[in-house]
Amino acid sequence: MEFKDYDENKNNLTRENIIKLGMATGEQTSDDKAYRKGCDLIRIPKSDIKDKLREKGLTDKALIVLPYEKYGGIDDIDPENDSLLKSRLTKMAHIIESSAEKQIKFFLGKSEKLPLFLDTGRLNEGFDNHIGSPKPCINGSDSHTPDTIGKFPSVVRQTLLYI
Repeated sequence: MEFKDYDENKNNLTRENIIKLGMATGEQTSDDKAYRKGCDLIRIPKSDIKDKLREKGLTDKALIVLPYEKYGGIDDIDPENDSLLKSRLTKMAHIIESSAEKQIKFFLGKSEKLPLFLDTGRLNEGFDNHIGSPKPCINGSDSHTPDTIGKFPSVVRQTLLYI
């Protein structure tokens, strides 16, 4: 994957390049802070993600998990002003990362605001247009360093699936 910096130069999505981007703001004093700032700044188009999945032969073998109220999640995207962006990201996802009861009901099509089915029993086209299909929600732990990926944590954490 690649991202563009302030000068529109393409950069490989590596920790080193993300730190450089974060340092370019002039606000950061450490590599960790610069890395976080760089991550906040980088935007990768949906089409690039789909292209990379297709290139790697993973289109039908990968699950896309979209964080909601989690770090880097989409709940801060204004649904009034950026509804197409939020909808496109949501429709691309197979799973939503959220532990909020309100969001779980919403993405499963069980909310009053945007139900999957109308009172008549017909499929709600609004739900189909904005969400695509019902999305299960998960909430779990993550690795904080590359050397802990795939290893059982010393502290038992749970991953919860809401369906």
